[in-house]
Amino acid sequence: MTNNKQTWDEFRTMIATELGIQSLPAEKQVEIIEEIGEALMDRVILAVWKKVPPQELAKMAEKAKREDDETGSDPRRALEFLQQYEQYIPNFAQFLDSEIRAGLQAYRAFMLGAGATQTSSKKAA
Repeated sequence: MTNNKQTWDEFRTMIATELGIQSLPAEKQVEIIEEIGEALMDRVILAVWKKVPPQELAKMAEKAKREDDETGSDPRRALEFLQQYEQYIPNFAQFLDSEIRAGLQAYRAFMLGAGATQTSSKKAA
């Protein structure tokens, strides 16, 4: 199994770079990354569930519920949880990277669309 802290730190760096927030104060970066990290991990969890054999899904869902009840929604803990299932996904690290990047692209597209909508509504007012 990979080193969870190192992996999470790599993803935090990637998220900061992809969102262009590296110049913000560290505390603000952490706040933004943890907020979006939760949504990204939800996306990854769903993608992992699609790859886990059906007989494992019920166990995985129960384990995920227990983890969430115990630790709340912490992206680092979610990543640690998901790494228990890497045997079902070839190139697990690459899979995670791909899913997180896709989630960031969707987030950026949404934010750009929201910005365009706000600009349009200001012009109409």
